[in-house]
Amino acid sequence: MIARGKYGVSIWVHLLLSKFLYGQPTHRLLRDLSDHQLTLSAGTVTGGLRALAPLFEPLEEALLGQLRREKQWHADETRWRVFAETEGKVGQRWYFWVFHCPSVIHFVLDPSRSAAVPIRELSASAGGIIICDRYSAYKKLARVLAHFILAFCWAHQRRDFLELANARPDLADWALAWVEQIGELYYLNGARLEVRNDPAQWAERAQRTPVVARKNFYGSGSHWSGALAATMFSLLLTLRLWEINPRIWLTAYLEACAANGRQPPTDLSVFLPWAMATDRLARMRDIPVAQTRPIDSS
Repeated sequence: MIARGKYGVSIWVHLLLSKFLYGQPTHRLLRDLSDHQLTLSAGTVTGGLRALAPLFEPLEEALLGQLRREKQWHADETRWRVFAETEGKVGQRWYFWVFHCPSVIHFVLDPSRSAAVPIRELSASAGGIIICDRYSAYKKLARVLAHFILAFCWAHQRRDFLELANARPDLADWALAWVEQIGELYYLNGARLEVRNDPAQWAERAQRTPVVARKNFYGSGSHWSGALAATMFSLLLTLRLWEINPRIWLTAYLEACAANGRQPPTDLSVFLPWAMATDRLARMRDIPVAQTRPIDSS
């Protein structure tokens, strides 16, 4: 995978999944590997990930393109630290924005929490419905881009009624009646999704993976590693969305890159869940991890 490198695809697959899907900090991961008689240095891991990062850039573009073809998104944001100097910025607090649609989960790492981020992310799309909280950035997006409609999250509205019931006992019956009706909406929506066998698309759920990672390794040590984190979170959670085994997929993709002279494969369609053939999608989903072998990229 890497020129003059010692380690093959299986090691890099394991490192990428451990760090970006399971939130394992590098020092703990290296200690675990040493118990299996495999000794790697932190510098080897960092240098290797930096060398691999360009292989995923075309996939990042494909994910964003597919996101913009959709008509409905859940949006949310959470803090993330980047421990590097950034011109014009005071402090290390950045933000992970997530945009979750039926076919893609896409993360954007940005130093700003301004409306410029969602506007930039979605302005090239034809418009649709954005399900979000009442943060002002989304309201500004709707003012600037008139072809978008905001649907505010019922969970936040429910919280308002509960707070009102606690603060104003004289209005508690009225407020709790609304809470009960919102609960009925949740019940009916749950029944609808169960009949359709369609999991709910919630941006806050997608944020759990970076939040776990943030607790375990605090953030990113450089701009390039932050960009790689955003891409890997997007890619791996999109694979989960399609019920694809990420170890099978990542092995096949990196094998294809190695076969192409350590360059991304020319034909990405065989690796995009919404574009790949049905039989290939089934293989990516159904082969048990213990029995996996690299899937031919053709």
